[in-house]
Amino acid sequence: MTIPDTVKQHLHASIADIAAARGGYVGDLRTYTRNRKLTTFDLVSLLIGFSGGSLNKELRLFNADVTPSALSQRRKGISPRAFYEVWQSFNRRCDSLTRQRFHGKYHLWAVDGTELPIFRNPNSSSFIITPTNPRGYNALHANVIHDISNSVFVDCTMGRDEQGKLLALIYRRKFTEPTILVMDRGYESYNTIAHCCNIPNLFFVLRVKQGKAALRDIQRLPLETLDELFSVTVTTSQRNIDKESGWVYLNTGSRKGKTLSEKTRVTRFDFPAPHTINCRVVRFEIGSSGHYETLLTNLPCDEFPVEEMAKIYSLRWRIEQGFDALKNKTGLKFLHGRSDDCALQELYAKLTFFNFTSLICRAVAIGKSSETQNEVKISFKDATDLCRDFYRTPNASGEKLLQDISKYTYSNKKGRKAERGTIKPKTFVAFTYRTSA
Repeated sequence: MTIPDTVKQHLHASIADIAAARGGYVGDLRTYTRNRKLTTFDLVSLLIGFSGGSLNKELRLFNADVTPSALSQRRKGISPRAFYEVWQSFNRRCDSLTRQRFHGKYHLWAVDGTELPIFRNPNSSSFIITPTNPRGYNALHANVIHDISNSVFVDCTMGRDEQGKLLALIYRRKFTEPTILVMDRGYESYNTIAHCCNIPNLFFVLRVKQGKAALRDIQRLPLETLDELFSVTVTTSQRNIDKESGWVYLNTGSRKGKTLSEKTRVTRFDFPAPHTINCRVVRFEIGSSGHYETLLTNLPCDEFPVEEMAKIYSLRWRIEQGFDALKNKTGLKFLHGRSDDCALQELYAKLTFFNFTSLICRAVAIGKSSETQNEVKISFKDATDLCRDFYRTPNASGEKLLQDISKYTYSNKKGRKAERGTIKPKTFVAFTYRTSA
């Protein structure tokens, strides 16, 4: 049996397990008052295989003899949790296909947040008003872990409190193997650092601010390449001994009966004070530009010198590439429902299908360009279309799928750079603007 056939079998088994336990994932109970033409297994399978077309087009491609209205009503009967469990079950079944490790023993994961614009509804909890968008818009904020070495998404939690949601993610994982978690500046806090230092088998690489906005002890360091121990004691009180010792004070707003000013910054710290944090601070220059990046980490310095730390942080960009593929190539930005629950269903469905495609692509044998010696990569967009046809078609050939994917490649030229453009808020793609091809 080929890898595509194995992956497809694992996905069908994961859907079947959740469909059999439908009582635990019921949404609107009214949808179970009679037998339906569209079963739970069929519905979950449909949404995982959807692309960016209209509902009529997607149902026609699946040869599903149901109307768009019937599908929309049927979706209310299944909780988004069912799609999350399908995704997690699929990941567990495919564990033997994701055994690549960094330095031979470390999981290399990146965590970041991304926004998913959804249908505008001012009455929804996802409705947001910002100074730049006073009219308001709706969006879900997903905090996602991406396995860099194996190019799959690992876990996800929803919410705008990125630091709090990060803790929820890492405490529901069992770190049975050494794991490196790479984070950007949005997760910078003493509380995050203390938690990551406190979990066995978890190592972190955290990009931190520089200059006046940096952590106190980092502000004092010279702007040059360095690798030093970083030791700081955090306290939540302002006793004389705390001040004399030079400990870092965090205002947690815990004093009863005290009224705080609106300008007072209150932070979170979950450990008894005083608490000492020990790690490393690594600073390196980006090329010869004179621009520096600063990282905090608890990785051992003998195994991970400055050059290796720079390499690890550069690999974090792959989660951004994963988000781009998730939204624009698997079709997540083209939602097929208006409610928050429908958007969540499709988010987990597309995370599942991204992993499905990525695992199959990893089985395709490619090398370097014979003419230029540049690395050859698979076109993920074309691979997604081919894998979707393979998923939709019963008894499709896995061997032929691998041959077809190998035809769609491009040469990856190293050293290319481009200026980062202005980040603009994305809007929900209206139902009337869907691809007809």
